[in-house]
Amino acid sequence: MALEIYVWNSFSCNNSSDYRLVAKFDDPKAAAAMKKDLDKFFAKHAEQIDELNEDPDFDYDDLFDTISDAAQKIGKKYGHAWKEGLVWGDDCLSDDEPGTWVVGDTLIVYHTYMGGFGELSKLLAKAGGTLVERGDERGAPIVRVELDLPAKNGEAFAQELVDFFDQRHSVQWLHEWNLRTKETDYAWGEGNGSAKDVTFALEGEHVTFTYTIRPDYIENLQSYLKKNKARNVVIRVATKKDVSENRKRDRKLAKAATKAKAKSVAKATKADAFDPAGKSYLFTGKLAAMTRAEAEARAKALGGTVAGSVTPALDVLVVGDEGSPLYGDGAKGAKLTKAEALNAKGASIRVISETAFLGLKK
Repeated sequence: MALEIYVWNSFSCNNSSDYRLVAKFDDPKAAAAMKKDLDKFFAKHAEQIDELNEDPDFDYDDLFDTISDAAQKIGKKYGHAWKEGLVWGDDCLSDDEPGTWVVGDTLIVYHTYMGGFGELSKLLAKAGGTLVERGDERGAPIVRVELDLPAKNGEAFAQELVDFFDQRHSVQWLHEWNLRTKETDYAWGEGNGSAKDVTFALEGEHVTFTYTIRPDYIENLQSYLKKNKARNVVIRVATKKDVSENRKRDRKLAKAATKAKAKSVAKATKADAFDPAGKSYLFTGKLAAMTRAEAEARAKALGGTVAGSVTPALDVLVVGDEGSPLYGDGAKGAKLTKAEALNAKGASIRVISETAFLGLKK
């Protein structure tokens, strides 16, 4: 008996994704009123469409051509004549309605799984809303946040924000970001999408950042900033211009920091030039360009000796460049702290960077 093998190939594709609509109104009251109307409409529309869908003689494909009584009612109120139906999700529309949020004078409509909002953008326009974007866009909205650090513990809060947003350089997808600092959750929850629209700028006490976030987490973000006593907080839906401008600011500050660090290294190297022969050396911190054994060998090659600990007799303490506190990158270790204490009592221990050590010549 011959063995027959049948290979079936099945392919499926649709345009379903998370979609958003962002519309700006004349004032917060108008945006809030529109939110209220939409919430009622979505709930009633879902109920009426689901009733039709329960009829065994009703064809599911006809849903996209069905204008519910609820749609006709809200359309009449705002002068919009629907030409196509509105459907979302996989099955029942009820209990899966699009969410609505108001941020200042801006209304956000968002759903995690649909093919787009169709004519809803036209309805919002008839209701007095101005679309912030061209229409319904895929993905969660981007918020622009501006704030001043709190008067007390501002440095700690700033470091917490810096640590969080530093992930934009190494982790692409926001749902993979570390949402914890010490033992505290970042209260605004996980972001959405990639880090391409995330920017962060810290200038003195002023912070500006853009972040792609599900709208149901915006209230949590507000609570987080309030809990940390951030001052003069302004949160709004970001435009592409906002992201572009803050990205330029972000890169400019990073470039300035790199330049300042290089200048600091060059200055320290020049100031630390001395005759290395006959000196005792000790190393602390993480060396960037060599191993500890290689460093000790170099000290001996310069005509020096290697000390075992920090004492008043020590001549030179070399601090490794990686994460060095000499450049403002890390905390001082026990050896450096002890050397500074001994110098304050009259010792003359020379503290130099690894770069300066490498520049010494016999």
